[in-house]
Amino acid sequence: MSVNIQIRDVPEEVRDRIVAHAADQGLSMQGYLLGMIGQVAARPTRADWDALAAIRAQAPVDMGAALAVIREGRGEGPNAGEYPR
Repeated sequence: MSVNIQIRDVPEEVRDRIVAHAADQGLSMQGYLLGMIGQVAARPTRADWDALAAIRAQAPVDMGAALAVIREGRGEGPNAGEYPR
């Protein structure tokens, strides 16, 4: 279900810049703003970051082991050139 959102008292200069950005992307102003709002809504909230930090604190990562896996994936590790299993 979708809802309507209205923003009041937008300066004309701001509206004109939004229209120009939308036109550059071949979009209507509404389509452009809907995309922008979607991008903002997709960003993690402070609560999301706090929850992630709590999870990481419970299971810390061994950075040496993580770097070894990354290097091996790049073909830089001791098993470079082997076929991954």
